[in-house]
Amino acid sequence: HELLAEAEHTAMSTPNASSSILSGIQLARGVGELGVDHPERAYAELRRVFVPTDPAYQRIQQFWSLGYLADAAVLIGRREEATSVVDSLSGLAGPVPSPSSIVPVEYARAVLADDASAEGLFRDALDGAARQYPWHQARLQLAQGAWLRRQRRITESRDPLRAARGTFAALGASTWADRADQELRATGEPGWRPASIASRCQMSSTGSLSTTASPREARATMASRHATRYPRFTKTAVST
Repeated sequence: HELLAEAEHTAMSTPNASSSILSGIQLARGVGELGVDHPERAYAELRRVFVPTDPAYQRIQQFWSLGYLADAAVLIGRREEATSVVDSLSGLAGPVPSPSSIVPVEYARAVLADDASAEGLFRDALDGAARQYPWHQARLQLAQGAWLRRQRRITESRDPLRAARGTFAALGASTWADRADQELRATGEPGWRPASIASRCQMSSTGSLSTTASPREARATMASRHATRYPRFTKTAVST
């Protein structure tokens, strides 16, 4: 929090770049609040990026914040409001949208959908642009697995939840790995030992996780592969 406060002070003294810096700060705060199960605070922090009168308002970084805003909205019962934000952003992506705009929009639509349309939207999102980015794919798998479990489709929920947990562990995102593990426990599956699983994770030649190598090697392989393929989007994928 001290570092974010320092960055905020710097932003306010840098008028030409203040909105970009401030929106990044709000994204960091929102993701942090989500990570410690404070969805109300997360939503409040992230919502600022979408309010035109707020100093943190910034068009481009709205896309980067959108998926996390959707996560928080679901947890606090503000689906309708968040859906209106998604609808407004969809028209800003342009005729040939980049992965950095497609991925969060597809994620948010799936997470915010009603039960009648969620399954198809999750399937489309998992087969879409997010496939190239382990972090975003894992978040989709976690959300899909949690949705399936709530639908009492327990057996079907376990594969995406296991995949999400393994990817988060390999990326060193322990809070998110724990969240996937909690969902798995809720299906009746025994818990796990993160260190033992993470130590066997690596990227296969197809981009999926297999078992050997250390977490550091797995993360290095992921970063190298996706920096090579998608240099402009890698910063977003890794930072979130």
